[in-house]
Amino acid sequence: MPQLLLSPLIVIASAGVVLLAIGVPLWRMWRVYSGASTRRPFDSSDAGIQPPERVVPMIAELMRLGFRRLGEAQLDLPGMRSVELTATGQPGVAGAAVNRHTVFVMVDADGTVIAETGEVPHAPILVSLNSAYSDGSVVETMYPRGESIHDADFHSGHNTESLDRAYSDQRTEMDRWRMRHGAPRAISTMADYLRADAEYRERFSRRKLRGPLIRRQLLPAAVVVVIVVAVAVSTLLRWPG
Repeated sequence: MPQLLLSPLIVIASAGVVLLAIGVPLWRMWRVYSGASTRRPFDSSDAGIQPPERVVPMIAELMRLGFRRLGEAQLDLPGMRSVELTATGQPGVAGAAVNRHTVFVMVDADGTVIAETGEVPHAPILVSLNSAYSDGSVVETMYPRGESIHDADFHSGHNTESLDRAYSDQRTEMDRWRMRHGAPRAISTMADYLRADAEYRERFSRRKLRGPLIRRQLLPAAVVVVIVVAVAVSTLLRWPG
């Protein structure tokens, strides 16, 4: 045993464990990104789903701004199966293969701004305010964080100060957008929402997710991989004998 602990095998094994710990969640995030354009939520408004405690204040803020409940949608995302030993000592897979995410959907007084919010574990509560136009273009504002995309057919901004300011930013951008793209489409039912969501996912979902995937997943993972490989190679080269 002491010889094993002092052998290069322990370095290789340790590096392998670290790389596996990086690669598995990275693979899951890649699956989320690659399938974003074809993934579809479904209407779960009749299921009686109540908002989590962390989401309730955000919904109350939206109601104060004149938004009303449109319904709830659920979306299945690639999940992580847990592995446990069975009675025979063999590894068995337990748990669901997907993570089901609930989106609470609201609409403002004139039906032209959709608000989406929900709870994601280990992440702040976000609100997306978005409006779709007859030519397929979209204006959206996120709170309290999001992307900064200013394309001819897609504006995605964010406001970190308050939901009031985010809604004001959304309305201001909609006024500018109206001159080139016409009036935004009104959304009055969950069927309207699901159609608009499908169009959004086909055209813009990967465009919006690309930046966070690169900044928060691929680049940090690449840095860690380079460090782990460099440390392992350096250790093996300096290994006595």
